[in-house]
Amino acid sequence: MQTNEIRISKVKLNFIIDILMYLSMMIVVGIGFLMEYVLIPGSERHEVYGRNVELSFWNMDRHQWGNIHLIFGFVLIFLLLLHIIFHWKLIVAIYRRMISGKSIRIVLGIILLFLTLILAVAPIFVKPEIQEGGKGDHNGGVRGNRSSENHIESKVIKNNENVKQHEEYGVDIYGSMTLKEVSEKYNIPVNDLANAIDVPVSMADERLGRLKRDYGFDMNDLREYVEEMLIK
Repeated sequence: MQTNEIRISKVKLNFIIDILMYLSMMIVVGIGFLMEYVLIPGSERHEVYGRNVELSFWNMDRHQWGNIHLIFGFVLIFLLLLHIIFHWKLIVAIYRRMISGKSIRIVLGIILLFLTLILAVAPIFVKPEIQEGGKGDHNGGVRGNRSSENHIESKVIKNNENVKQHEEYGVDIYGSMTLKEVSEKYNIPVNDLANAIDVPVSMADERLGRLKRDYGFDMNDLREYVEEMLIK
């Protein structure tokens, strides 16, 4: 009697895990679609909306939804591990039945473990490709090769390019950027940017979307300030 109750409880537990795993998978997929097709990156917003806009859903921007996407990814992995643990005997039995040779099973197991490490763990340790000058600065590599004697001249060129960019496309500032990135992109002191939106300079490495939520400033105020600085 107790054995039957234990089996029934395990069946229920497996069913609950499967349902939670399915819902987590759908959330991961749904947020992925939301980030890809609705909360599009800043580089694509001008093409879609004809101007620079801030996109959010439920008061969260693309970066914040990315954090939720990552959290549910971990939840999905945890549930998948539980699923494998509770079905381990069945998995082993099917694996042995499908592949009779012990040595082949070992080799395939090692290959599967290797692929798991490559696909899931290796991206944490890879080094990103670095482009000098940052996003939107097409002359970064050229300036990197110039001598220090031409540093002032390159800054003037950068300012002229920023003014030209402003005239043609408007100021491209979005929530996933930081104040420091805005400062580097438009060659405006980060202290001035922080004062313009009444944010501590110590928060210059935080993303604007998060700063906007914490300090309640208007992104358009920051854009207008940068526009004024570029025109001067």
